[in-house]
Amino acid sequence: MDISNVISQLVPLATTETDLVIVGPVDHVRIDEIVVCNRSAMAVSFRVSISIGGGATQTKDYIY
Repeated sequence: MDISNVISQLVPLATTETDLVIVGPVDHVRIDEIVVCNRSAMAVSFRVSISIGGGATQTKDYIY
């Protein structure tokens, strides 16, 4: 896998909603790929959402 530009990396706490990228009102970011690594011995899940305008995450914001 070639990585041309890493925008952000993080290790969030479990069940904590965490901002990965915050974009200003006149800027834009195109994210082509998200890589998730399970570092535990147990099966885990994750969710990704896009929140326009910094509002609270709603069901409609999740990417499926």
